[in-house]
Amino acid sequence: MHPLKAFLPLWAFIILFKFGAGLHYTMLSILGERVFPVAVVGAIVAAASFGQLLLDGPAGMILDRYGYRRFLGVTTCCFVVAAAVFALGLTPVTFVATVILALFGWLFFEPGVNAYLLAHVPVGCAGRTMALRDTVESIGVVAATSIFTFVVVLDESTIGL
Repeated sequence: MHPLKAFLPLWAFIILFKFGAGLHYTMLSILGERVFPVAVVGAIVAAASFGQLLLDGPAGMILDRYGYRRFLGVTTCCFVVAAAVFALGLTPVTFVATVILALFGWLFFEPGVNAYLLAHVPVGCAGRTMALRDTVESIGVVAATSIFTFVVVLDESTIGL
């Protein structure tokens, strides 16, 4: 079966995930600036990226040991909770909490999807399948970017929803 049809539920999941996570990441600097000076927001986002860099190796070992499907669920829960945190209002604590949750969400998403796909596709179409994955991810990010200007003017609770 063609990878486009064989993984249709996964493609839908990736589009939705990248839509929400891409919107969240795009809005971090704007939301952070509402509760911190811009330099502090930059330091927090940079620290999260550095933390992800340090944790990428251990995350790969965790995925190998406990399974990529389980951690795709964990990564999804991290982003759902990261968005739900905004229902509590935007404060310095909720901003930092959402950044930390997003760190763990991004940490397991990409390697988890890659492991899942590579474990389930024939070697002969692995390259096409990974290229299709990149295309599907881009659809989610482009969709998030296209509504960004409409979302950024909303209050934080609505944004989290």
